[in-house]
Amino acid sequence: MNKQNVNQKIRPNVDNLPFSEYYNALKDEPKSSPNYPLTPLDEFLIVVGEKLGKHPGTIRRWAYGTAKANLLEKQALAKLLKCDVECLFPASHD
Repeated sequence: MNKQNVNQKIRPNVDNLPFSEYYNALKDEPKSSPNYPLTPLDEFLIVVGEKLGKHPGTIRRWAYGTAKANLLEKQALAKLLKCDVECLFPASHD
């Protein structure tokens, strides 16, 4: 994916959704324009991956629950999404 096209903006988690639900909500968002190559979800994975030093696939696995982020990764993600770690990763989802 062409990093020049990435907007570098991450939508805050204002609804205080768990990370899996936040991720799924991005799937439903349309592209900003038909000519823009990335979906909001693709863009999110790229930007978060770059900011956290992780592969986008790792971020995806956190959302699907097939991998678990450590505490520092959870804190960094919560900071990016402007919400609490407990909101993103509630104990019942761990």
